[in-house]
Amino acid sequence: MRQLNERDKFVVVTPYFGGISSAPRQTELSNVTRYFVETYKNLKPLSSQFIVSVSNDNDYETVKDLGFDVEILYVKDIDPIFLPANTSRIIQKRDFIQRYMYYTEADQLLYAKDIHRMLDTLEMEKNAYIVPQRFCQIPNEVIDRRRVRYRDRNEDDDSRYVEFDGVDKEDDNKYCIECAPWELATEESTNANMSRKWAFSPGTYDEERYDWFYGKYWNPAYDNRLYSNSINDEAYGGAYLCHMDLFKRVSFGDSDWQPTEHTAGHDLLATYNSLCLKTIDYYDFHIDHLSGYDFNKKLFRDDWEVAR
Repeated sequence: MRQLNERDKFVVVTPYFGGISSAPRQTELSNVTRYFVETYKNLKPLSSQFIVSVSNDNDYETVKDLGFDVEILYVKDIDPIFLPANTSRIIQKRDFIQRYMYYTEADQLLYAKDIHRMLDTLEMEKNAYIVPQRFCQIPNEVIDRRRVRYRDRNEDDDSRYVEFDGVDKEDDNKYCIECAPWELATEESTNANMSRKWAFSPGTYDEERYDWFYGKYWNPAYDNRLYSNSINDEAYGGAYLCHMDLFKRVSFGDSDWQPTEHTAGHDLLATYNSLCLKTIDYYDFHIDHLSGYDFNKKLFRDDWEVAR
Protein backbone atom coordinates (compact mmCIF):
# COMPACT_ATOMS: atom_id res chain seq x y z
CA MET A 1 0.00 0.00 0.00
CA ARG A 2 1.49 3.35 -1.05
CA GLN A 3 2.08 5.80 1.78
CA LEU A 4 -0.13 8.83 2.17
CA ASN A 5 1.23 12.31 2.66
CA GLU A 6 0.01 14.26 5.67
CA ARG A 7 -2.50 16.22 3.59
CA ASP A 8 -4.34 13.08 2.53
CA LYS A 9 -4.26 11.11 5.76
CA PHE A 10 -7.69 10.58 7.24
CA VAL A 11 -9.53 10.36 10.52
CA VAL A 12 -9.86 6.76 11.70
CA VAL A 13 -12.74 5.93 14.02
CA THR A 14 -13.33 2.57 15.66
CA PRO A 15 -15.48 1.53 18.63
CA TYR A 16 -13.81 -0.86 21.05
CA PHE A 17 -15.92 -3.18 23.19
CA GLY A 18 -14.43 -5.99 25.23
CA GLY A 19 -17.44 -7.06 27.29
CA ILE A 20 -20.81 -8.74 27.06
CA SER A 21 -23.82 -6.88 25.71
CA SER A 22 -27.44 -7.58 24.83
CA ALA A 23 -26.40 -8.53 21.29
CA PRO A 24 -24.61 -11.80 20.49
CA ARG A 25 -20.95 -11.44 19.67
CA GLN A 26 -18.78 -13.59 17.48
CA THR A 27 -15.39 -12.38 18.72
CA GLU A 28 -13.80 -14.55 21.37
CA LEU A 29 -13.25 -12.23 24.35
CA SER A 30 -9.65 -13.39 24.68
CA ASN A 31 -8.95 -12.06 21.19
CA VAL A 32 -10.56 -8.61 21.41
CA THR A 33 -7.44 -6.71 22.44
CA ARG A 34 -5.16 -8.66 20.12
CA TYR A 35 -7.37 -7.87 17.15
CA PHE A 36 -7.46 -4.20 18.09
CA VAL A 37 -3.66 -4.07 18.34
CA GLU A 38 -3.38 -5.49 14.82
CA THR A 39 -6.00 -3.01 13.57
CA TYR A 40 -4.15 -0.07 15.09
CA LYS A 41 -0.79 -1.09 13.62
CA ASN A 42 -2.41 -1.54 10.23
CA LEU A 43 -4.24 1.80 10.12
CA LYS A 44 -1.96 4.16 12.01
CA PRO A 45 0.24 4.94 8.95
CA LEU A 46 -2.89 6.09 7.09
CA SER A 47 -4.24 8.20 9.93
CA SER A 48 -3.62 11.72 11.11
CA GLN A 49 -6.14 11.29 13.91
CA PHE A 50 -7.16 7.98 15.45
CA ILE A 51 -10.28 7.92 17.66
CA VAL A 52 -11.22 4.88 19.73
CA SER A 53 -14.53 4.91 21.59
CA VAL A 54 -15.29 2.87 24.71
CA SER A 55 -18.29 2.54 26.98
CA ASN A 56 -16.95 1.13 30.25
CA ASP A 57 -14.05 1.55 32.67
CA ASN A 58 -12.37 -1.75 31.80
CA ASP A 59 -12.20 -0.93 28.11
CA TYR A 60 -10.97 2.58 28.84
CA GLU A 61 -8.12 1.26 30.99
CA THR A 62 -7.28 -1.47 28.46
CA VAL A 63 -6.92 0.96 25.56
CA LYS A 64 -5.12 3.53 27.71
CA ASP A 65 -2.59 0.98 28.97
CA LEU A 66 -1.63 0.05 25.40
CA GLY A 67 0.06 3.43 25.11
CA PHE A 68 -1.04 4.01 21.53
CA ASP A 69 -1.29 7.41 19.89
CA VAL A 70 -5.08 7.55 19.97
CA GLU A 71 -7.85 9.71 21.36
CA ILE A 72 -10.07 7.68 23.68
CA LEU A 73 -13.68 8.79 23.50
CA TYR A 74 -15.51 7.56 26.61
CA VAL A 75 -19.25 7.33 25.96
CA LYS A 76 -21.04 6.64 29.23
CA ASP A 77 -24.48 5.41 30.22
CA ILE A 78 -25.48 3.70 26.98
CA ASP A 79 -26.29 0.19 25.89
CA PRO A 80 -22.97 -0.98 24.38
CA ILE A 81 -24.70 -2.13 21.20
CA PHE A 82 -25.29 1.56 20.44
CA LEU A 83 -21.67 2.59 20.99
CA PRO A 84 -21.02 2.82 17.21
CA ALA A 85 -24.00 5.12 16.58
CA ASN A 86 -23.31 7.30 19.62
CA THR A 87 -19.66 7.58 18.64
CA SER A 88 -20.53 8.74 15.14
CA ARG A 89 -23.07 11.30 16.33
CA ILE A 90 -20.58 12.83 18.76
CA ILE A 91 -17.84 13.02 16.16
CA GLN A 92 -20.17 14.57 13.59
CA LYS A 93 -20.41 17.68 15.77
CA ARG A 94 -16.69 18.33 15.51
CA ASP A 95 -14.81 20.35 12.94
CA PHE A 96 -11.98 18.54 11.20
CA ILE A 97 -9.20 19.80 8.97
CA GLN A 98 -9.01 16.31 7.47
CA ARG A 99 -11.07 15.68 4.37
CA TYR A 100 -11.68 11.95 4.76
CA MET A 101 -13.26 9.66 7.31
CA TYR A 102 -12.50 5.96 7.67
CA TYR A 103 -14.80 4.07 10.00
CA THR A 104 -14.08 0.47 10.89
CA GLU A 105 -14.76 -2.21 13.42
CA ALA A 106 -11.81 -2.86 15.74
CA ASP A 107 -10.94 -6.23 14.26
CA GLN A 108 -10.35 -5.46 10.59
CA LEU A 109 -7.14 -4.90 8.63
CA LEU A 110 -7.31 -2.73 5.53
CA TYR A 111 -5.56 -3.55 2.26
CA ALA A 112 -5.56 -1.18 -0.73
CA LYS A 113 -3.63 -1.45 -3.97
CA ASP A 114 -3.91 2.27 -4.64
CA ILE A 115 -5.34 4.34 -1.81
CA HIS A 116 -4.68 7.53 -3.79
CA ARG A 117 -7.08 6.41 -6.48
CA MET A 118 -9.74 5.90 -3.81
CA LEU A 119 -9.25 9.40 -2.47
CA ASP A 120 -9.30 10.88 -5.96
CA THR A 121 -12.66 9.20 -6.50
CA LEU A 122 -14.04 10.76 -3.32
CA GLU A 123 -12.82 14.18 -4.41
CA MET A 124 -14.63 13.80 -7.74
CA GLU A 125 -17.83 12.58 -6.09
CA LYS A 126 -18.23 13.69 -2.51
CA ASN A 127 -21.53 11.81 -2.16
CA ALA A 128 -19.72 8.52 -2.71
CA TYR A 129 -18.44 6.20 -0.05
CA ILE A 130 -16.23 3.20 -0.70
CA VAL A 131 -16.92 -0.07 1.08
CA PRO A 132 -14.13 -2.65 1.25
CA GLN A 133 -14.61 -6.21 0.16
CA ARG A 134 -14.79 -8.26 3.36
CA PHE A 135 -12.38 -11.20 3.48
CA CYS A 136 -13.14 -13.75 6.17
CA GLN A 137 -10.98 -16.82 6.81
CA ILE A 138 -12.97 -20.03 6.68
CA PRO A 139 -11.77 -23.56 7.46
CA ASN A 140 -11.80 -25.55 4.25
CA GLU A 141 -13.87 -28.29 5.83
CA VAL A 142 -16.84 -26.00 6.47
CA ILE A 143 -17.04 -24.39 3.02
CA ASP A 144 -19.66 -26.91 1.92
CA ARG A 145 -21.72 -26.18 5.01
CA ARG A 146 -21.66 -22.48 4.26
CA ARG A 147 -22.73 -23.10 0.68
CA VAL A 148 -25.72 -25.10 1.87
CA ARG A 149 -26.70 -22.56 4.48
CA TYR A 150 -26.42 -19.60 2.10
CA ARG A 151 -27.59 -21.29 -1.09
CA ASP A 152 -29.86 -18.30 -1.73
CA ARG A 153 -26.80 -16.03 -1.93
CA ASN A 154 -25.05 -17.84 -4.77
CA GLU A 155 -22.42 -19.07 -2.35
CA ASP A 156 -21.77 -22.06 -4.61
CA ASP A 157 -19.79 -19.67 -6.81
CA ASP A 158 -16.13 -20.67 -6.43
CA SER A 159 -15.06 -17.05 -6.95
CA ARG A 160 -16.40 -16.29 -3.47
CA TYR A 161 -13.54 -18.32 -1.93
CA VAL A 162 -10.14 -16.79 -2.57
CA GLU A 163 -6.49 -17.24 -1.66
CA PHE A 164 -5.12 -14.69 0.77
CA ASP A 165 -2.22 -14.67 3.23
CA GLY A 166 -3.87 -13.05 6.22
CA VAL A 167 -2.06 -12.44 9.49
CA ASP A 168 -3.93 -15.30 11.18
CA LYS A 169 -4.04 -17.71 8.25
CA GLU A 170 -3.96 -21.36 9.26
CA ASP A 171 -3.91 -24.70 7.46
CA ASP A 172 -3.89 -23.21 3.97
CA ASN A 173 -7.47 -22.03 4.50
CA LYS A 174 -9.31 -19.99 1.91
CA TYR A 175 -11.06 -16.71 2.59
CA CYS A 176 -14.74 -16.15 1.87
CA ILE A 177 -15.82 -12.85 0.33
CA GLU A 178 -18.68 -11.85 2.60
CA CYS A 179 -21.31 -9.37 1.41
CA ALA A 180 -20.48 -9.85 -2.26
CA PRO A 181 -23.43 -9.32 -4.63
CA TRP A 182 -26.05 -12.05 -4.69
CA GLU A 183 -27.62 -11.32 -8.08
CA LEU A 184 -26.57 -8.03 -9.62
CA ALA A 185 -28.75 -8.65 -12.66
CA THR A 186 -31.93 -9.03 -10.61
CA GLU A 187 -34.29 -6.14 -11.21
CA GLU A 188 -36.94 -6.96 -8.64
CA SER A 189 -36.41 -7.71 -4.98
CA THR A 190 -38.13 -10.65 -3.37
CA ASN A 191 -38.45 -8.58 -0.20
CA ALA A 192 -41.37 -6.20 0.19
CA ASN A 193 -42.00 -6.22 -3.59
CA MET A 194 -39.56 -3.36 -3.87
CA SER A 195 -37.97 -2.50 -7.18
CA ARG A 196 -34.19 -2.47 -7.17
CA LYS A 197 -33.81 -0.62 -10.45
CA TRP A 198 -33.44 2.72 -8.74
CA ALA A 199 -30.78 1.38 -6.38
CA PHE A 200 -28.25 1.50 -9.20
CA SER A 201 -27.02 4.71 -10.73
CA PRO A 202 -28.91 5.00 -14.06
CA GLY A 203 -26.27 6.87 -16.00
CA THR A 204 -26.31 9.71 -13.52
CA TYR A 205 -22.63 9.25 -12.81
CA ASP A 206 -19.82 9.01 -15.33
CA GLU A 207 -19.65 5.27 -15.96
CA GLU A 208 -16.09 5.41 -17.26
CA ARG A 209 -15.00 7.14 -14.09
CA TYR A 210 -16.36 4.28 -12.01
CA ASP A 211 -15.65 1.39 -14.36
CA TRP A 212 -13.46 -0.33 -11.77
CA PHE A 213 -16.33 -0.45 -9.28
CA TYR A 214 -19.22 -2.87 -9.55
CA GLY A 215 -21.32 -1.54 -6.67
CA LYS A 216 -22.94 1.61 -8.03
CA TYR A 217 -25.70 1.60 -5.43
CA TRP A 218 -27.31 4.99 -5.61
CA ASN A 219 -29.99 6.39 -3.32
CA PRO A 220 -31.72 9.37 -5.01
CA ALA A 221 -33.95 9.97 -2.00
CA TYR A 222 -33.92 8.95 1.64
CA ASP A 223 -35.73 5.65 1.84
CA ASN A 224 -35.21 3.25 4.71
CA ARG A 225 -37.05 0.52 2.83
CA LEU A 226 -33.53 -0.38 1.81
CA TYR A 227 -33.25 -2.03 5.19
CA SER A 228 -35.61 -4.79 4.10
CA ASN A 229 -33.71 -5.47 0.91
CA SER A 230 -30.74 -7.68 0.11
CA ILE A 231 -29.04 -4.63 -1.37
CA ASN A 232 -28.37 -3.73 2.25
CA ASP A 233 -26.00 -6.67 2.66
CA GLU A 234 -24.36 -6.22 -0.71
CA ALA A 235 -23.49 -2.61 0.14
CA TYR A 236 -22.01 -3.61 3.50
CA GLY A 237 -18.43 -4.42 4.41
CA GLY A 238 -17.94 -3.59 8.07
CA ALA A 239 -16.11 -0.36 7.21
CA TYR A 240 -16.22 2.59 4.84
CA LEU A 241 -14.07 5.39 3.50
CA CYS A 242 -15.86 8.63 2.67
CA HIS A 243 -15.42 12.35 2.26
CA MET A 244 -16.10 14.33 5.42
CA ASP A 245 -18.91 16.14 3.56
CA LEU A 246 -20.91 12.93 3.31
CA PHE A 247 -20.09 11.80 6.85
CA LYS A 248 -21.54 15.03 8.22
CA ARG A 249 -24.86 14.40 6.41
CA VAL A 250 -25.54 10.87 7.62
CA SER A 251 -28.28 10.27 10.18
CA PHE A 252 -26.81 7.69 12.55
CA GLY A 253 -29.58 6.07 14.55
CA ASP A 254 -29.89 3.51 17.32
CA SER A 255 -31.40 0.33 15.95
CA ASP A 256 -32.22 -2.93 17.67
CA TRP A 257 -31.79 -4.67 14.32
CA GLN A 258 -28.15 -4.98 13.24
CA PRO A 259 -27.04 -2.01 15.38
CA THR A 260 -23.35 -2.17 14.44
CA GLU A 261 -24.14 -2.76 10.77
CA HIS A 262 -26.38 0.30 10.66
CA THR A 263 -23.52 2.56 11.71
CA ALA A 264 -20.95 0.79 9.55
CA GLY A 265 -22.96 1.05 6.37
CA HIS A 266 -26.76 0.91 6.41
CA ASP A 267 -27.16 4.51 7.54
CA LEU A 268 -24.87 5.73 4.76
CA LEU A 269 -26.82 3.80 2.15
CA ALA A 270 -30.02 5.46 3.38
CA THR A 271 -28.55 8.96 3.08
CA TYR A 272 -29.96 11.20 0.37
CA ASN A 273 -28.06 10.95 -2.90
CA SER A 274 -25.36 8.70 -1.47
CA LEU A 275 -23.42 6.44 -3.81
CA CYS A 276 -21.95 3.21 -2.48
CA LEU A 277 -18.96 1.82 -4.37
CA LYS A 278 -17.21 -1.55 -4.17
CA THR A 279 -14.29 -2.65 -6.29
CA ILE A 280 -14.70 -5.23 -9.04
CA ASP A 281 -11.30 -6.67 -8.17
CA TYR A 282 -11.72 -8.14 -4.69
CA TYR A 283 -8.09 -7.34 -3.90
CA ASP A 284 -8.21 -3.64 -4.85
CA PHE A 285 -9.74 -2.53 -1.56
CA HIS A 286 -10.57 -5.08 1.10
CA ILE A 287 -10.37 -5.88 4.78
CA ASP A 288 -9.35 -8.99 6.66
CA HIS A 289 -12.15 -9.55 9.15
CA LEU A 290 -10.13 -11.16 11.94
CA SER A 291 -12.95 -12.16 14.27
CA GLY A 292 -14.86 -13.78 11.44
CA TYR A 293 -12.56 -16.75 11.81
CA ASP A 294 -13.75 -17.21 15.40
CA PHE A 295 -17.26 -17.59 14.04
CA ASN A 296 -16.34 -19.76 11.07
CA LYS A 297 -14.36 -22.24 13.14
CA LYS A 298 -17.65 -23.25 14.79
CA LEU A 299 -19.79 -22.59 11.74
CA PHE A 300 -23.14 -24.37 11.88
CA ARG A 301 -21.88 -26.89 14.41
CA ASP A 302 -25.33 -27.15 15.96
CA ASP A 303 -27.56 -26.75 12.93
CA TRP A 304 -25.57 -28.50 10.22
CA GLU A 305 -27.99 -31.43 10.07
CA VAL A 306 -30.97 -29.07 9.92
CA ALA A 307 -29.40 -26.94 7.20
CA ARG A 308 -28.47 -29.99 5.15
